[in-house]
Amino acid sequence: MKWFSKNKKNEDTTIILNGFPVWATIHSINLIDELQKNDKLGWAELINNNIKKSEIIDCFLGAHLFYLNNNVAGDIVNSLFGNDVFEKILSTLPERAKKIAVLSHTLQKTNDNVLITSSLENFYNIKINPFDACVAFVIDQEINNSDEFSNKIGGLLPILNRLQIEQLDWLNELVEKWSKLK
Repeated sequence: MKWFSKNKKNEDTTIILNGFPVWATIHSINLIDELQKNDKLGWAELINNNIKKSEIIDCFLGAHLFYLNNNVAGDIVNSLFGNDVFEKILSTLPERAKKIAVLSHTLQKTNDNVLITSSLENFYNIKINPFDACVAFVIDQEINNSDEFSNKIGGLLPILNRLQIEQLDWLNELVEKWSKLK
């Protein structure tokens, strides 16, 4: 069970520290471009503003870390790369990305997350992943300076769902790369 030791060498942590921020940035840009192309709720107008686009990229970076830390993948990442890997990744991200990751994590741990999820499910009349609801709400509040729900949240939900799926694919490739080095 040497592979799954909690005390990992620095080389192991370096694999994810070098790979995650770069991949998450590129992936965020690609997802934002897709959001802009398929937008029906007003995100395209915001994304056309370079300052807002940069803010949204940072928000998606924070979302990447939130999902990586809170899905089943988080246990795998901790096992392979060490218990403090998320703190190390967090320290490499821009301030807004850190804020989104921390706010999403904090909200997800409260009963407000249940209320937000059920409110969104009732509004859109679909089943919504609680993580997606939480992150979409936090991003909407950050970008649109809104204290309440806006219709723009609905545009983020399919993008955030894809973020999770594609992140798991990326993590699978990273673990394969890591295992070849062992």
